[in-house]
Amino acid sequence: MSTPTSGSVVPMSPLLALPAELRNLIYKYALGGNHHALYETTGKLHFGPDTDNLLALLRTSRQVYSETHLIVYSHNIFAFSTTKSVHKFLNDHSTEQKAAIRTLALQIFSRTNMINERKALKASDLRYLSRLTGLRNVQIWDYYYDGRTVDTTWVGGVWAWTGGRNMKVDICRHNSDLLSFQSVETVERPRVPLGVSSG
Repeated sequence: MSTPTSGSVVPMSPLLALPAELRNLIYKYALGGNHHALYETTGKLHFGPDTDNLLALLRTSRQVYSETHLIVYSHNIFAFSTTKSVHKFLNDHSTEQKAAIRTLALQIFSRTNMINERKALKASDLRYLSRLTGLRNVQIWDYYYDGRTVDTTWVGGVWAWTGGRNMKVDICRHNSDLLSFQSVETVERPRVPLGVSSG
């Protein structure tokens, strides 16, 4: 087998020969549309069983990396359920990566006995939203929903800590069947933030 030399001509990748607009569509399809949950135990993003090699595309060439490295953040949902996972994520990612995040899911538990209260994400943790400058949609996922209205401090906290940005908040609820996830309410931004102040 011959070894490439410095004078060898490397054939151009068919992918890189495509117009940039088509490449971007392919990248978004390949890297986007997933729900990434950050688990406290490992401090690492969990991509799910079907996406084990999701980031391999970014390692194929410098050009591909430069064109794709923020798509993972801008075209996926990042979900947090504990305070520790939020802080770990923010400390481990660059300002550029955090700014690329568009959609965030906050996993809350209306029946607090279902999760260790000491570890559970709390409305007071929402100050970290101010560091996600590109955020446009927040989903509040209420697990073990028992018919009560989601505490307004969650919705108010989102408005307060995102600094008046154009933001959409979806409240989504699970009942006993965790597979039956349903968006039941989209909350429009109130004129005065509910529940907490940003000061």
